[in-house]
Amino acid sequence: MPPEHEVTGSNPVGRVMDERRKDRLPRGAIAVVAIGVFASILAAVLTNENLSSADTLPWAGSRTMASTKAVPLGPQGSIRLLKPRIFASKTNIAGYTLFMIETRLALNVGRYDGRAAARCSISAPLPATNAQTPNQRAAYPRPSENLDDQSVTDYVVAEFAARGGAYSAVDTTPGENLSFVEYSDLPGTELLWETYLDNHAVWDWLLPEKQSGKTAKLGFFSLFRTTERLPAKIECTAAAGDNTAKLSTKISMTPVPGDTTG
Repeated sequence: MPPEHEVTGSNPVGRVMDERRKDRLPRGAIAVVAIGVFASILAAVLTNENLSSADTLPWAGSRTMASTKAVPLGPQGSIRLLKPRIFASKTNIAGYTLFMIETRLALNVGRYDGRAAARCSISAPLPATNAQTPNQRAAYPRPSENLDDQSVTDYVVAEFAARGGAYSAVDTTPGENLSFVEYSDLPGTELLWETYLDNHAVWDWLLPEKQSGKTAKLGFFSLFRTTERLPAKIECTAAAGDNTAKLSTKISMTPVPGDTTG
C-alpha cells in the first residue's frame, strides 16, 4: 500500500487531529489570506465562464457492484461499502474516456462514544489521472468542518473535450447517478483531503462524539480520465478508540464504443 494510504499509528483520529492543528492560520498570514480570498473570487468568475461554455456529456454506460461484506470494527462495530458504481462516457476525439466512481461507507462504531475516524481512497493505475474541474480535482465531497454545510452537486464540470469545448458537464444527480442525497447523515462530520496524487483521491472523516450504536453513511465520488480500461480500487480504514478495521474492493469498466461527437 502506498504510504499516502497508510494510517499513522493504530488510530487515525490522532493523525486527523494533528492535521487540523497544522492547518491553523499563523498570525502573520493575514495578507496571504486576503490574496487567497481574491483568488477564490477570480476562480469563481472563471468557473461561471466555463459553466456557460461546457458541453453536456451523457454517461454512456454504468456498472453496479454488490455491497462488500461487513468487516468487524471491535466487538460490535463494522464497516462496509454500499453498492459501488462506475460510470463511463463515450471516447472523445483524443481517445480519452471520462469515468466516475461513487459509493458510500457505512460505519458503525459499536459502543464507542468518542470521535471515530475513517479514511477512504479511490485509486487507478496510470495512465489514468484525476479529472480536473476549472478549480481543482473532480473529487467530492470537498474538505469541510461540517459536511452539513455542503450540498451534493447536481452536475460536475470537468476538463474533458467532448464537442469542441474544453469542458464537459456530467450528471451527478443525487439519488439517481449518485446513490446518496447527502455526504453524511451525521451532523458535525468533518472532512479533510489527503495530499494530491495524480491518480488517487483520498478522504479523511472525523465523526462527532456519542454515536454509539449508530451507523453513519458517508458518500463520496471521484472522476478519472484515461485512454484505456479503468481498473479502480476502493480502500477504507476506520478507527473507534483502539478498534480498527480495513477493507478494499475493486471495480472496473471498459470504454463504451462510440465517440462524444455523436
